[in-house]
This record gives sequence, structure tokens and C-alpha cells, in this order.
Amino acid sequence: MDGELESGPAHMLEVCRVLRRVRPAVVLGHDPWRRYRIHPDHRHAGWLLVDAVAAAREQRFRPDLGSAHRPDALLLWEADEPNHVEEVGGSVGAKVAALLAHESQYRSTFGIEGADVARAPEVVRAFVEGQLADHGRLAGLDRGEAFRLITAL
Repeated sequence: MDGELESGPAHMLEVCRVLRRVRPAVVLGHDPWRRYRIHPDHRHAGWLLVDAVAAAREQRFRPDLGSAHRPDALLLWEADEPNHVEEVGGSVGAKVAALLAHESQYRSTFGIEGADVARAPEVVRAFVEGQLADHGRLAGLDRGEAFRLITAL
């Protein structure tokens, strides 16, 4: 259910188990340190991820969850202080399609409700184009996604 994600030890252990099994080089997630983040799921998802990354790297921490794994990088989106921008010129359509699939977010994220739902594709595309242009400018790119990059894991 929306708003009910928890970031307690049991959930963190499951994320740790997945990190050790999948062994990703790069992990992406919500920035849990973002100021004034009011959505509880986003805060909890961020804490779950960074806590699990820290746990997954330590072999003495729950060896029953698999062998230790330390990713090369952690990329946190919606960061207050981004320090890395990825060029994303060719992926605008995929991002728009993904966001349009989340109809439950139309009102809260895009201000779309009632009769405006018919305009969702153009509203979401304009939102995405503006955001990617803003992020890209941080690195002199046409379009980009901004992250907080952490490599000291």
C-alpha cells in the first residue's frame, strides 16, 4: 500500500540478500538525506537502500545472506546536492511511458485530475523535458539525470 513501506531490519536484510545475490556494480535509489522529503515511502526506500549497501559489503554481517558484495557506486536521485549527471538524450520516451503508467501519481506529481487526464501525455512529456533540460544544464548537456554519486562505499 502506498505510504506503508517500512525500513526496519527485516526489510533491510531482504535488500542486503538481493544485493549479494545480484552483485550490481551500480545501485540507484532515493536520496534519504533530501531535505523536507515528506513522502514516507521515498524516505524509507532511501534508508533501506543505503543501509543494505553498507550491510552487503561486510562479510561478518549475516554471512548466511551470501558472500559480501561492495558495489562500485551508489547513485541517489532527487538529491539536494547532485554531483553527477548522466546524459539521457535517447531515453525521454521510455521515461514518459514509465511515468504515464503510474496513474495513481497523476494528481500529486503532475497536477492532473478529472478531465485533464486526456492531456496526461503532453503534461508528463513537458514535465520530463523541463526536468531533463534543467539537470542537463548542470553538466553542459542538452538532457540529463542528476544524482548524488557516492563511490566511497
